[in-house]
Amino acid sequence: MTPKLVLDAISPGAGFEDNLSQLAPHLQPKEALYIILRRYPNAPQFVAATYVPDAAPVRQKMLFASTRLTLVRELGSEHFRETIFATTPGELTASGFAKHDAHSKIDAPLTEEEQSLGEVKKAEMEAGQGSAMREIHLSKSLAMPVEEAALGAIKEMRAEGGRVLVMLASVP
Repeated sequence: MTPKLVLDAISPGAGFEDNLSQLAPHLQPKEALYIILRRYPNAPQFVAATYVPDAAPVRQKMLFASTRLTLVRELGSEHFRETIFATTPGELTASGFAKHDAHSKIDAPLTEEEQSLGEVKKAEMEAGQGSAMREIHLSKSLAMPVEEAALGAIKEMRAEGGRVLVMLASVP
């Protein structure tokens, strides 16, 4: 049986930290979730979080771990500034995101050769970037069936002042 994405919860245009506090009741110790958050004021605005608790069934862990990047790619990876994989509810709180941000700012220790190679790769990426922007056409390209309410909620996230939080669950 193919899993289906369903709308688990939505939040109207509240602030980012307000939405994080509303996540807590939805984060169950044995149930994985895909969570889409509008975090940033300018594009790319969204964060894709995959919550897979340690106590979740192994099959569910494998399903979510193997499909999380596919989901982001199908929604349009250019819409997501970052993707986060969380295993505890604390990682999806304001303090959890503060720790994540602090960790992201730390530069990795690199050798001179690695630094120069990184600069070359960065220059190549800047030269090869286009200006094309994909729309979210989830129902046309995602192989997993998606509930209409989930599609509608995702589309509402595009609008200025629209939804800032959508949580999706995969059900058999």
